[in-house]
Amino acid sequence: MAHEYDYLFPIYYEVWTLKGQGAGTNYAVGGLYAWAALIANRLTGGERYRAEARQAIHVLSTVPADRLFHEPQELAYGALAAAELGMVTEAKYILYQQLRMFYWYSDPSQQTHDIRGMAQAAASILYPAFKENVEAILPWTGIMKRGIVIEGLLRFMDQQRRNNFGFFEKCSEDRRNVAVGFIPFENLGTLELGGQTGNVGKEIYGAGECIWMYLMFEALGRVSDRELMMVNLDLLDTYDANQFPPRQLNFVLYNPTGEARSASITIPPAHGGEIRLSENGKLIPEKLNVPGRAILRLVAEF
Repeated sequence: MAHEYDYLFPIYYEVWTLKGQGAGTNYAVGGLYAWAALIANRLTGGERYRAEARQAIHVLSTVPADRLFHEPQELAYGALAAAELGMVTEAKYILYQQLRMFYWYSDPSQQTHDIRGMAQAAASILYPAFKENVEAILPWTGIMKRGIVIEGLLRFMDQQRRNNFGFFEKCSEDRRNVAVGFIPFENLGTLELGGQTGNVGKEIYGAGECIWMYLMFEALGRVSDRELMMVNLDLLDTYDANQFPPRQLNFVLYNPTGEARSASITIPPAHGGEIRLSENGKLIPEKLNVPGRAILRLVAEF
């Protein structure tokens, strides 16, 4: 099907014939196709899958910006595939188009939540949704592990780790007293949707993304000053590990504020054992000072 459509996928197709239906397109799905091909390459060793991924990314990176839309996570996985292939220019182009689907500002009509840093769930949907939010930033962890570290991405991740709580009913209360408290609302209120949160219902299919958020920001590494953001970079590379979590973990520690901050780092999977913390191969203490707007690549071994 990819070959028949020259990697420019339709949004709908007839399953029996694989023929596109209607005039709609979903060019961005080529990003997911490329990442799937790279997984196939790792599982089988077949070089043709890697070549398939490279061709899909080449085509995706030639699509004009105004045609790259629909779902933001499709572009995120495309950028990850490009980073894996060493196609840095293409990875950045795809990332920049993905960021066009994000909310860059607060919605002044909403007083109970902030939509900054969130992603428009799909091209024609007028609100951010928890599932798409998390899946849109999860591939960025693998992109950063592969050396493409852009402060703008970290700022969006920082906004999400703060603002995604808005999807959860009475999120600061005792969860045992809130019915289906860990299932997020489908939508946050926006001016375009009449300002109503939850009027689309709750998205049980998005509840699993709570686990991804926990793994990204807390489960594998924590920083005592919660103004700082510590994000794990290994989550999409578990096929390289004989056990999870691996005994060597990669992180980015980011200070989004303009002032230096002091904090201690803990690694929960170490269960209180000895930790070797390093930056660029140099050992550093578990308590450290982080300059304003600093981005530190850390490795924890235990």
